[in-house]
Amino acid sequence: MMPDYMEELYSLRGLVAVVTGGSSGIGQAIATALGRAGASVVLVARTGRALDEAVAGLRQLGCRADRVAADLGDRAALQRAAELATRPFGEPDVLVNAAGVNLRPPLEALSAEDWDRTMAVNLDAPFLLGQAYGPRMAGRGFGRIINLASQQAVRAVDEPGQQLSGVHADGSAAFAAASPVDARTAMPRAPITFSASSLAGAR
Repeated sequence: MMPDYMEELYSLRGLVAVVTGGSSGIGQAIATALGRAGASVVLVARTGRALDEAVAGLRQLGCRADRVAADLGDRAALQRAAELATRPFGEPDVLVNAAGVNLRPPLEALSAEDWDRTMAVNLDAPFLLGQAYGPRMAGRGFGRIINLASQQAVRAVDEPGQQLSGVHADGSAAFAAASPVDARTAMPRAPITFSASSLAGAR
């Protein structure tokens, strides 16, 4: 149990968080931390079974949790997921973009489909979800959007098949860094915060 003053400082009770990639890895760890701090958490990921297990684990900890299964590389599916994620607990106050794919074919085997899939999940999805939720957060006067990028955005990895990983990592980091500037221009009075973390994204 946290002391009362710590609860007052750090509790997320009453807030709603949507976490993409929340069924495993870093996304799941973030979702667990948010849930244990009191937020109601909606996990968004591809695999229904993994989502069910992650939600069951959160509920065993006493957290309010639900899930939406969606392929974030499919734009129509993403748009449906953005709407479905608001149904269990309402509009999100926090969006964590932790989903990512990390395809590593050698350059000569890298297909246009590999490229498109990686950009769709790792770059397009955070943009589209931020676009869906950000203005509504601003309208309510509060919001937090956290975008995760790979460590390869800041450090080269001397391994075969890293070209695609490095490109999308740089793009993710640049998008995350530019988002606060764009938000201040478009919504100068809205207390909505964008954060960027350079980490290995969860699948």
